[in-house]
Amino acid sequence: MTYHIPFPARAMTMGDISVLRHAVIVVAESSERSAESVAPIVYDLYCHGLKDPEKLAEAASMLASSRPFN
Repeated sequence: MTYHIPFPARAMTMGDISVLRHAVIVVAESSERSAESVAPIVYDLYCHGLKDPEKLAEAASMLASSRPFN
């Protein structure tokens, strides 16, 4: 028996990817962390409903610089 992961009900659009990319770049440039390390934080916040690019970058930057993430 094979394990099947269902495709998500809502696929990402180019607009979604653009917002995520913008936030990752802003956070990576303003912190000492790499884009690869902040991308999961940005993605998680985005999936939980934070869609505004500037607020997303601000929240991700704050989390990336907090002690638990360092």
